Amino acid sequence: MKNILFLMLLVSFLFSANTLFSDDTEIGGFLKSDYRFLVDKDKEDVPFNDTFSNLHIKLHKDVSDNIAIEASGETRVYGMTGVSTPADMSDPNKQYVVDPMLWEMYVDFYDLGIEGIDLRIGKQIIAWGKADRINPTANLNSDDFSDIFNFGEQIPTFATKLNYELNEEFAIELIWLPTMKPALMPRDASIQMGGELKSVLAPYQEKLGSLPAGMVVTNPTVRVNTPEYDLRHSMQAVKIKGTLFEIDYSLSYLHGYDDIPTPEKVNISLTTDGNTVNTEIDMNFFEYNVLGMDFAGELAGMGWWIESALFLPVDGVNVAVTAPDFTTGQSNTQHTEIFDDSPYVKATIGIDYTFSWSMYINLQYAHGLPMERGKEENINDYIFARIEQKFNHDKLKLIMNLAGGITNKDDIENNYGYLVNPELKWFPYDSTELTLGGDIIGGKGNNFFTSLESYEMLYIQAKVNF
Repeated sequence: MKNILFLMLLVSFLFSANTLFSDDTEIGGFLKSDYRFLVDKDKEDVPFNDTFSNLHIKLHKDVSDNIAIEASGETRVYGMTGVSTPADMSDPNKQYVVDPMLWEMYVDFYDLGIEGIDLRIGKQIIAWGKADRINPTANLNSDDFSDIFNFGEQIPTFATKLNYELNEEFAIELIWLPTMKPALMPRDASIQMGGELKSVLAPYQEKLGSLPAGMVVTNPTVRVNTPEYDLRHSMQAVKIKGTLFEIDYSLSYLHGYDDIPTPEKVNISLTTDGNTVNTEIDMNFFEYNVLGMDFAGELAGMGWWIESALFLPVDGVNVAVTAPDFTTGQSNTQHTEIFDDSPYVKATIGIDYTFSWSMYINLQYAHGLPMERGKEENINDYIFARIEQKFNHDKLKLIMNLAGGITNKDDIENNYGYLVNPELKWFPYDSTELTLGGDIIGGKGNNFFTSLESYEMLYIQAKVNF
């Protein structure tokens, strides 16, 4: 009930803002509905994927020539009910699963004391990187994996950003974040980001599966420990950017944390009667420094970009696993190294071009995805392509998205993955977009694409911008 009340108040406030304030107030946003039908050859029926419809509303107000405020809210309404008991049927929050979120909320100060110095304080998205959605230098905001197919999304975080533009061709940016925020994960727990924990527990799974009759294995208790909320564990970044010989460039440095936790301690224990096995897992976020650079320009009408980041872990990640001998009951501790403090690189290189007959192409090579980290052998190679063709006076757009990856160059035929995503978009009215599409996913081995094979789907989307 609280969520629904919050949503009603938010919508009422934002839509009445033009009346409450002045003509300097701007309101915009979008409403998007999304229905997805899973394609599963092993099931007679067609199951739905648990996705959400999304209302996003943004308010911008120029308080004066030197001050502006902006606030936005996002409300996600999930398609699947949360009812699982008779008591849930009387709870509106169970009947209609609604997640209202304050998205961005910040204040801008322009020419603060000195001309060219701008200051932004509050919850914000800090857009770093020239590449298209796969940005190895964009590590200030946490990743939004809540819809794993909406790739490259991030969530706002509280930050202070100072930008000093010395002239039109050179600027410096200083950023401070009081704390890191974990990545926003999907509601479907079967989609996991990072396989370190699975590899650590693998040697014990066989033992747990062959326990004597009568022994019970409980579900693991997992604790995620975020860094301390103090100055020592805050995040800092600096970026130099400009234009030289008609090429946009930037050089950056970040001290921060990866937003996906890694296991630190695993404790497998027997109860005093020896009949129950409990597992406790502690997970932390590892600290790193990141050196980044990107370049972008245009050559003969073709856009191009190069973006790269060098990750320097402060320490390696070692997991202490304490487990009993199920015969004697005596416990011992073993240490498993997930990765050491060796540096690793991520990079994206791409081009795009629009032909005279309204066809657009976008090609990218990526060394590393957001969930890949820790050591160079964990960073895989990917190719992405997007082809768009407009028809019927731009009322129709046919899109083909293609992606492929290789996880072992020495055994490609058993270690690859791919995704084919055709879409047809129809724009019947201004600011209106209807989409019919599908995802075909496959491959061999253990990789990002094969982990999503059970999510092959058809989908219908409707979006209205206002």
